[in-house]
Amino acid sequence: MELYFTLKQSRGVALLTITFIIIIGFASFACRKTPAEAVSLTTVYTLAALPTKEEATGGRALFGEPFGVAVASDGTVYVSDGEKGCVWAIGKAGEARLVVNGLLTPSGLAIAPDDSLLVAETGAHVIRRLKMNGGNVENTVIAGRTGQAGFADGAADASLFNAPVGVAVGSDNLIYVADTYNDRIRRIEKLASGATIVRTHAGGGVRGFTDSMNATQARFDTPCGIAVLVDGALLIADTGNNRVRLIETNGTTRTILQTGNQSDTPTTNTINLSPNNTDSPTTNDAQSESEAVFSEPVGMTVDAFGNVYVTEAAGARVKRLRFNRKVDKADNEASNTNQIVNTNPPHVSEIETIVGAASNPNFVDGDLQTATLQRPNGIAVTAQGEVVFADSENRTVRFIGNREQMRGRVLSADEARSLQPQAETFRAQGAPRWCYAPVERPREIAATFGEVRGIVTADEDGRFHNGIDIPGAYGETVLAIRDDVVLRPLALEGTGGARERLRLAAFGYIHLRLGRDKDDRDFGDARFMFERDDKGGVTKARVRRGTIFQAGERLGTLNNQNHTHLIAGAYGHELNPLAALELPGIKDDVAPIIETSGIRFLASDNSELNNAKSNNRTTNKKTSNAIVEVIGDVRIVARTYDRMTGDAERRRLGVYRLGYQIFNDDGTSVSNFSEPRWTLTFDRLPIAARTSGFGANTVYAVGSQAGYSPQTVFDYIVTNTLRDGVTGEDFWRTGELPKGIYRVRVLAEDFFGNQSSREVKVRVS
Repeated sequence: MELYFTLKQSRGVALLTITFIIIIGFASFACRKTPAEAVSLTTVYTLAALPTKEEATGGRALFGEPFGVAVASDGTVYVSDGEKGCVWAIGKAGEARLVVNGLLTPSGLAIAPDDSLLVAETGAHVIRRLKMNGGNVENTVIAGRTGQAGFADGAADASLFNAPVGVAVGSDNLIYVADTYNDRIRRIEKLASGATIVRTHAGGGVRGFTDSMNATQARFDTPCGIAVLVDGALLIADTGNNRVRLIETNGTTRTILQTGNQSDTPTTNTINLSPNNTDSPTTNDAQSESEAVFSEPVGMTVDAFGNVYVTEAAGARVKRLRFNRKVDKADNEASNTNQIVNTNPPHVSEIETIVGAASNPNFVDGDLQTATLQRPNGIAVTAQGEVVFADSENRTVRFIGNREQMRGRVLSADEARSLQPQAETFRAQGAPRWCYAPVERPREIAATFGEVRGIVTADEDGRFHNGIDIPGAYGETVLAIRDDVVLRPLALEGTGGARERLRLAAFGYIHLRLGRDKDDRDFGDARFMFERDDKGGVTKARVRRGTIFQAGERLGTLNNQNHTHLIAGAYGHELNPLAALELPGIKDDVAPIIETSGIRFLASDNSELNNAKSNNRTTNKKTSNAIVEVIGDVRIVARTYDRMTGDAERRRLGVYRLGYQIFNDDGTSVSNFSEPRWTLTFDRLPIAARTSGFGANTVYAVGSQAGYSPQTVFDYIVTNTLRDGVTGEDFWRTGELPKGIYRVRVLAEDFFGNQSSREVKVRVS
């Protein structure tokens, strides 16, 4: 089955022919129709969206950032794209059309009872209604004022929202809105008089965390997702608090608590969803229970069997939970205060990770236990209980079903990589500039892409440096290097710390005092929202989803790290900034250095065969002719580093490309080694870099260290592989050669093409 898109024109509207059907919803309500039988969940498939063949060549995908999804009663599916500012409609036969474009970071979608589409247009601070009338679309703002962020209840046309992300509709036609940066849940309702008004349903004017008997006295932190239960109660993805909250119809707001089994990884290959929830109520009191904490929950939905599905953006997981809500009636009447004091709040009887792992955000289709995700957001279930979600950072819509009822197909690793921009495409999207003024003045590079960070030991594999470090003076102003937009609801992290950072759609900036000068005074830029303590120190900060920064605008100032760690590309799909950016005036004519005694040989069990020092030290006449004995499968390790033109003598940078070549003792090349075997190329961050046991130690040998240690050591395992973000283990298989004397040549190259090499002699035993 082909999943390629073909673009057509009809009635002046761009159409796409797509060979699949999607059933999906971002903020959805529980199914009104109970299916006769639940489906088992075994496999993750990709439904959308592979690029056309032409787009694949250019490294572009259909979606920039699929986020909100919803399905109408006739089977039409709607998908919002926050990065490209549009909404697509996909029909039953797979045909698709552009419903509307020109939106400012649309997020959550929901279907109203009249089959109109509700859109939370986050960047414009409004809620829209789209009514389809043949080939025409009636596009109306039903609440909020376009382009005006604020807070105001009352008449819908005078109301104000602050970058709302989530929207849902109840069976009573009430529209619920996650007013994300007002930290409130709002509702839009139509009065008997015909007037439409906006009211605050839950939350107050302070960002925080508080449960309460009175919904408006409860406190939330950047809520993003809503699901409406059959009885009208609401489940809230309280994103900033990393919790799921429940708002009862009487206004009581509670945090869902964990009392049963919790699993961080899928426990079975098949998950059967029972239509009967037989969990018995618990009598444990609240003090003895642990809260069901999530890692940035964003999307949520409820199926017909009472299963709740939650996407964790930061956790890269989809979780299923079941809970009971049998709360003693007396609990709701026992207290004269508004704080929750009852001893029997709603309990989660089971939390299970359906797919994904926080330790391995990635893109792999297939069995639930091995499939991986990258910042999932919107989620919904079909009538049979199949799960569909927007895998935003992977630019796809994905489906969890089984092989008998599959939709879409399992993508290969090459197809998955084709969805992400290539360095050449990324580079062409912006003008040459640096992140400091003047933007055309060349700067030093203090650390390169792919360097190890931490210390690699037998038990710890370190991590990869996912950008470049550009030094500057303390307090120097950092500028946006390109036009960019905030897509993450929580895009500013580490406030006040050495790693304070901002993650935009295409770039990341770390080690900044964001929105503030060197003396911690605000720039006066309303895009940065600060909270301060009694002494005036910044304690919390946010930047809204949908916020736009133009190239050259101030982002912040350098903190005490005195450099910007600049990341190019989406999280998990980072590109080498030297290849992805045009940095004016940058040059390098210094070749990497392979240290004199820097080539070692390890057996397959990592034991040292010989350190080869004697063979490299020409000053030691007694040992200068010593030969290294090697046998079996051998790892070649090379200690090498780079410097750039003008760098201080102490500077140690990682290299861009490494390889090796084998010669006979007379200098002729060995079969299959007529050309160097280039094995390590740091063009992309290794996709598997965050997987336990398959990270930086696949590229760096034990003892490698940088960043947080007294010295910098890059011991590259030259026989292993890293190409296009894929790492692997390999060896020099000496058993394939006749016994005798050979020369091993190691080559190191920097990004600018400067190359060096070093040879050692070995005896194959």
